[in-house]
Amino acid sequence: LFCAIARNDASGVQSLITRFGHDANEEDESGRSASFFAALSGTPGCLAVLILLGADLETGCLRMGGITPLIAASGSGFTSCVEQIIVAGVWLDRKSRGGFTAATHASAKGQVRCLEMLLKAGVGVNQTNSQSGTLLFLAAQNDHDASSLCLFPQAPI
Repeated sequence: LFCAIARNDASGVQSLITRFGHDANEEDESGRSASFFAALSGTPGCLAVLILLGADLETGCLRMGGITPLIAASGSGFTSCVEQIIVAGVWLDRKSRGGFTAATHASAKGQVRCLEMLLKAGVGVNQTNSQSGTLLFLAAQNDHDASSLCLFPQAPI
C-alpha cells in the first residue's frame, strides 16, 4: 500500500484496499498511517481514495509526536491535500504531542497558502504552540514575512 502511495498510484491504492484486503488505516513499520503518509508525500489522488474508503484522518502518527495528516500536509505546503482534509471535516485545531496544530506548523514553516486555507476554514488566529508561540510570532521568528503579512489583518498586535 505504501509503495503505491509513494508512486502516487491512486488506482493501485484503491485496488489494494478493495480487492486485496489492505486496510485504509494500515500503518507501516514506523507507525505512519496510510493517510498520514499520503498527506506527508503530497499525493492528493491517493489521499482522496483513502478518504473515500474510510481512512481515519484524526489520529496522529504516534512515532512522530502525534502529528496528524492535516498537520503534515500543512507544514509541507501540500495545498491539495490540505483542502481535501478540511473538506472531510476534521478537527482543525487538533494538537500534536509537541503542541503543534496545522496552523502553527504552517506558520512556522512559512506555508502561506496552507495557512490562508486554514484561516478561511475557521482556525483561530490566536492559537499557540506548547511554548505559547502565536501564529504571528512563529511566522516572524522564522523570517516568514508573507505568513506574517497574511496574519496581520486578523491577529492582535
